Formats: sequence, structure tokens, C-alpha cells
Amino acid sequence: MSSFIPMGVDAATGELLSESVPGSVLDTVDEDAQAIQGRNDRHLGAAIDDANDLSQAGWCIVFPAGQDNSAVKAALKPLLDLRASEAGPLFQVMDGDRGYQPGDTAERWLRRRGLDLRMVDPTAGVPYYVVLAGSAEQIPFEFQYKLDSYWAVGRLYFDSPEGWAQYAAKAAAAEQTKSPKTAAIVATRHPNDPATQLFHDNMALPLLNGTDAQHPPLGSNRGFAVQGLLAEDAKKQNILDLIAGKRPGGRPSLLFSGSHGMRFDMTDPEQAAKQGALLCADFKAGAPVPPTSFLCERDLVGISCEGMIHFFFACYSAGCPAMDTYDRMPDGSEKPLMPKPVVARLPQGLLSRGALAVIGHVDRAWASSFKGAGRPQIQEFRFTLDQILKGVRVGQATDQFNQRWSVLSASLSDLLRNRQFAGQVSDDDLGDAWKARNDARNYVVLGDPAVRLSV
Repeated sequence: MSSFIPMGVDAATGELLSESVPGSVLDTVDEDAQAIQGRNDRHLGAAIDDANDLSQAGWCIVFPAGQDNSAVKAALKPLLDLRASEAGPLFQVMDGDRGYQPGDTAERWLRRRGLDLRMVDPTAGVPYYVVLAGSAEQIPFEFQYKLDSYWAVGRLYFDSPEGWAQYAAKAAAAEQTKSPKTAAIVATRHPNDPATQLFHDNMALPLLNGTDAQHPPLGSNRGFAVQGLLAEDAKKQNILDLIAGKRPGGRPSLLFSGSHGMRFDMTDPEQAAKQGALLCADFKAGAPVPPTSFLCERDLVGISCEGMIHFFFACYSAGCPAMDTYDRMPDGSEKPLMPKPVVARLPQGLLSRGALAVIGHVDRAWASSFKGAGRPQIQEFRFTLDQILKGVRVGQATDQFNQRWSVLSASLSDLLRNRQFAGQVSDDDLGDAWKARNDARNYVVLGDPAVRLSV
């Protein structure tokens, strides 16, 4: 069974997203010269003793230039006041000339501050924890990927004006509240569906039950009670009840879910509201997917998510680009996915209802993240989840994915050179390496990257 299978479903047909890559795409594959290679620093990108201490690490928020950000700043005041009290002199609000300028790359933005992409010194001009306050049009995902190579970056954006204020108030209040030692793993397992079967069998079950003395059940060494909603139990109403705290054990402080993310066609008038919705166990393959089979933002009405961190493993779970990264039109031109790039609406709904952070994926997510040619490799996920349960700030806890991106970028560069000069690399090998590189890069944090469970 191939590990290069996307965790996504086409809403109009109920068919799994294709795992193939057209030759016209492979002709455009190039090295990612901006990926950071050879990172081996002890403090996950920052030259400080304790990245959990904001007085050492610092915190800043970056606004898009050329617009009035006063209303958003006012809405975020509870969070800004809290971070200013914690970070002290290392607290910054960057807008206007100091904010994101149209066309900025991470390198260009840093150069204006006399900095490069390298280990972070929070006193040198840009603190370690960075919040990007803007849509994917205002501040592109590519800027977030690259800056996150060393800095701990998260994004805040809400389509609804009240979302900003709701998030800020609830995130600031959560800092004063102890997090319950509860976690949950949700994993669908659909018939004739290798993607969800791989995640359920190779990720969810080992995390939930443990595999040996060195790899016990997730959270057991930290006193966490972890419940599972697996296979046919991962129905829509059960997931909603879990998020609402109506199941035994209450609302989980950490929720890790694995299922398909929904892809809606541009002809759907509600595409922006539903892209990246979570497919549930109610799904029946081979037919248009009804609303009863997926969970989207509108299903959260009346539900509180206070104090929760949600890690999605699904296509489009954090956002969607305007153009498809992995497919092309028959004439080889770029294939449009949406009129404009978007931050997924489901995470926005969770954050505005009290979730501290959402970790998800932009574009397609591939099973190769944890299932290679040999046995399952879930250590990045286990480590990240364990760090979150330990109380490590989310932006720091997720740094393992940037390390993997660096290594895969170097491997892709080697393949491209061998293909150019020796002709020894097949289309399949190049396509797999390219998909793996992009997959590791496209994990992002939505919310304040400095949030953590208060354990």
C-alpha cells in the first residue's frame, strides 16, 4: 500500500482525492533554497534558556501594512495586555512600515530589520513568538512557512469581526485557569479507504493504547486520561458532543483528529465556508457528501471550546491556496481551487469559541507524514502531542515539522541534481520526494503560538 495517499475527499462525488502528480507539475519542481538545512540547535530555533518564558523569548504581533488595524487591535486588547505584561521589553506591535508589506518574503521582511533566517535572538529585533494578524491574502501562507523555519509563528484571522474579540478574551482568561488533564483521539476508518485505515491503524491505535514500555499510551506518563472515538464511533454527533464536553470525561484539553478534509468545488456558493470541513464516520463513499456526514463551522453554534487545543490531520484543515499545488489543467496551466486563498472556517469557529490554538494543514495532507516504506514513523506526532501535554507553548511544540521539512528539502535537492546530471531519478521518486517536502512544510498554527495548556 502506497503511503502517498491524501487525507481528502471530493464533496461533489464522494471520491478520494487523487494521489497522482501530472508530469507537467514535475517539470516545475525545483529546490527550496529558502528551507533551513542542518538545524540541530537545542532550543528549537531560539538562543535562549527557556522558550516557555516570554520574558526571555518575547512576543510580537505583525499586521498587514496599508490598512487601518485599529479595530482589530482594540478587539485583541486583553491578549495584547497579557503578552505585554509577560514579555516586557520584548513585546512588540508591528504595523505600518514595520508590518508586512505586499510582496514581502520572510527574508525581505527580516532584512529590513537587519536579520536573516537563522537561530533567533529575541533581543535583536523580532521576538521568538510571532502572531500574523491577517488573512491568507493579506499575509500569504508562504510567508508564514518560511518565517516559521526558526521563529514560532501562528496566525490569527476571522471572517467575522466579533471573532477577534472573542478569541482574545477567552485566550487571556485561559492563562488563569488550570487545564483538565484530559485528551482525546478521533479517527475515522472507512471501508475501501486506505488513507483513513492507515491513520486509524498506524497512528490512532498506537497513540491510544501504546505499543511497548518505551511507547506507553499517550499522556499516561503525565497523568492524562485519554479517550478515543475510533472507526464507526467517530460520527458527527459524537464528535460534537466531545467538543462540547458532553461525553464522559468532559471536554478534552487536547484533541487529535484524523480523517478526510473536504474539498468543495468553486461552483459551490458555500465553498469558502465549508472547505476543509471534517469528514465523519457517517460518510458513505461514491456519492455526493451530505451535510450530515461532515463537520463545519456552522455546526458549532451554541458550543463552547474553551481551553482546548485541536490538532487536525486532514487536507485543507488549516487553509486552502487559490491554486492547486499538486495538480494541473490538461494544458499544463495552474489549476484553480478557490477564487482566493483562505484560512479554513472550521478552525476560525473553534478559536472564536474558546479554543486556544488549532494545528492543521494547508492544501493536501499526505499519509506519508507517518507511513513510509517501512514501519510507521509517528515519533514527530507523538513528541509534539506530548510536548503540548507537558505545557510547552504550541509554537515551540510543533517545531519538529520544520526540522522534517529541512531534511526533506535537502533530499529533494539531491534528487534534482541526480536527475539533471545523471538521469537516474524516476518521475515516481521525484514526485514522492516533492510531495513529502511540501507536506512537511504546510503544517501551520492558527491562533497565538504562545498559548499552552496550564498543567
